[in-house]
Amino acid sequence: MNKTDEQLKEKILEQLSWDVRLEEAQIGAEVSKSRVRLYGWVTSLEQLMDAELSVFRVRGVKEVESDLKIKVAPSPDEQLKNFIEQTLTSHSEIDEREIVITVEDGVISIDGTVDALWKKDRVQSIVSSTSGVAVIINRLTVASSQKNDDKLIAQDIEQQFEKIPEIDPKETTVIVTDGVVELRGKVPFLPAWLHAEFLARHTKGVKDVINNLLIS
Repeated sequence: MNKTDEQLKEKILEQLSWDVRLEEAQIGAEVSKSRVRLYGWVTSLEQLMDAELSVFRVRGVKEVESDLKIKVAPSPDEQLKNFIEQTLTSHSEIDEREIVITVEDGVISIDGTVDALWKKDRVQSIVSSTSGVAVIINRLTVASSQKNDDKLIAQDIEQQFEKIPEIDPKETTVIVTDGVVELRGKVPFLPAWLHAEFLARHTKGVKDVINNLLIS
């Protein structure tokens, strides 16, 4: 680059720095024989045109070639989606590769598979604690790597109930169909109702829980 081109480049960069319309842009310039190549990025097509016109106003510029890229800022939905996906990767118990997140106007749809019901609940909890989430549609399915016997699942849940003083196994019935658990009967108060569901949801092989227990 000769001295004239160097001086012209300095003037161009000063002009770009001065132009308030280009504050959010990052633009560099190369000059050869008074011909200018702009590179970097701008935030809109209008800003790209403003940059070219601004450089043309510099005395001595013969030609402007633009290699500027338009960097589109992510929408709020895209930002929310990216944040949720990044958050899921920080939870080692969740395989985020099997989960698809879509966002539209703050409505979060969760699709894919997990290998345990409690992991479906965990994903729900992670997403619900994220700022900006309006509604969650959790369509995750539980796909266990091995087939579990419904009778054994029911026995496991019943054995857990026997350890809880607030739950009378004689007053409750556990029905399991293809991994889906239905709880019937009655418990004395809400904490026992919640505890029974918690135990069922965290039992190996359970795909879903329908809690029809009555509080009596």
